[in-house]
Amino acid sequence: MRRSLGLEIGTTGIRWVELEEDRGRIAVRASGTAKIDGTGERAHVPQARTLPSAGDEALRALAAERRWRGREVVVSLPRAAVTLRWIPLPLAPREETAGMVELEAMHSLPFQTEDAAWDFVSFPLPDGRQEVLVVAARRQLVQDLRRQVEAAGLRLGAVAVDALATTALYQTLLPATEHDAVLLDLEGEVATLSFVREGRLLLSRSVSPERQDAETLAVEVRRTLVAGMMAGSSGHTPSSVGAVWLTGEGASERLARELGAILGPEGALLPKNRLAGGEELSPSLDAPLGLALLGLRPAGERLDLGRTVRMETERRTAGPTRRLPLLVGAGVVVLAVLLLLLFGPSAGDRDLASAASRAQAEVRQLETRRKQVEGQVRMLTSAVTPEHSYLDVLNDVSALAGSDIWLTQYSYDRGRPIVIRGTARTNDAVARLVEGLRRSPHLERVDLGSVTRADSDKSKNKISVVQFMISGTLRGDQPLQLKRSRAARAPRQVS
Repeated sequence: MRRSLGLEIGTTGIRWVELEEDRGRIAVRASGTAKIDGTGERAHVPQARTLPSAGDEALRALAAERRWRGREVVVSLPRAAVTLRWIPLPLAPREETAGMVELEAMHSLPFQTEDAAWDFVSFPLPDGRQEVLVVAARRQLVQDLRRQVEAAGLRLGAVAVDALATTALYQTLLPATEHDAVLLDLEGEVATLSFVREGRLLLSRSVSPERQDAETLAVEVRRTLVAGMMAGSSGHTPSSVGAVWLTGEGASERLARELGAILGPEGALLPKNRLAGGEELSPSLDAPLGLALLGLRPAGERLDLGRTVRMETERRTAGPTRRLPLLVGAGVVVLAVLLLLLFGPSAGDRDLASAASRAQAEVRQLETRRKQVEGQVRMLTSAVTPEHSYLDVLNDVSALAGSDIWLTQYSYDRGRPIVIRGTARTNDAVARLVEGLRRSPHLERVDLGSVTRADSDKSKNKISVVQFMISGTLRGDQPLQLKRSRAARAPRQVS
């Protein structure tokens, strides 16, 4: 029998679920919440999930009450605190893949690589390649979580992401589904939307809408669906959403029904009845339930942002131990030099010293050459890989559009401008979108191509709308080759 503990540490409380697995059957053993005294109402802290000093005491008290001392726990960071990237790579062992991922991370992370804690999950493809989901966060956030967990007498099993936890729950409850789904997690003022296909997380985004009513959330679901379809290279936009699963403390039966009436499918909460003992769990425990499911996986198969932090700490701890043989060896060399000076070198000794000097010079030349090659590799990588993702641009468009703009087409081909077409209620909404994109760090040379006014006869009432086209160049984007066939020039398009 194996047990796993998922722990979600919030700014105003702690939520946990404990699972046990016996002969392949998973059951909920215990669950609960622990409030933090003196923190007031839930705070909107999208970039971190760390406890105040009173929270440290609450976590220690909870661990002592539940007799968790020495237990391994899986915790998470919020989606807004991490960066997610899908990158295609040649199929290779994990050690070699890690080197390729680190090289890619140098050009795609929004912060310095040495300040990052990162890990990846690989999905092999039948053509000798693999798709790799890279997840990165600032190292300090992971270190803070580790300090909180270890201060309570617990062992850190893994640092995951809440979006991956809810995806793991979806995979467990519906392992055979082939439908696309949008997982909508509502926590405080933040809505995290994740696009899942065949149990895999293809895209995830966090937003803070002004309202969390069904109409506003339906707009965000549609935007996530369009972005997810592009990320999955499906080539078309579906007329309806395959499934929308509500999770988190903001989930309710009423909201599920309202979303179902707007989006088409029947709204429903994420079901718990396929896990024994989980029938009465509140939707607010979905994330810690998913974390506990991740904890049942082998350590090597978990995504763990704490992995790089632990390796760095171990290297620093082992540093003095590794330096001791070096110091002893240096002392022996100094003693040998003194004896050589005292008794005088022979001709053979001078030849040996000369050979050693030449070898040292060759080593220095090889090291210099290695650094030159690494620099050239970085230059070549930056020449063919854009520093900014077209999905980042789509997220900017979604954030700037609001409820007055509908995206109808988004075209991108490497080395060519991005083309955005849509419909707006007013010219002012189009102008705001253009100005916002011109301030985006991902685009340059943003131009408004055309603006036309059209009438819509929906519901027998003529509505005047504005149809527009915007183009812009992705920063750092260059074509892979100068000449390509006509078929290769066909852009990926969603309309």
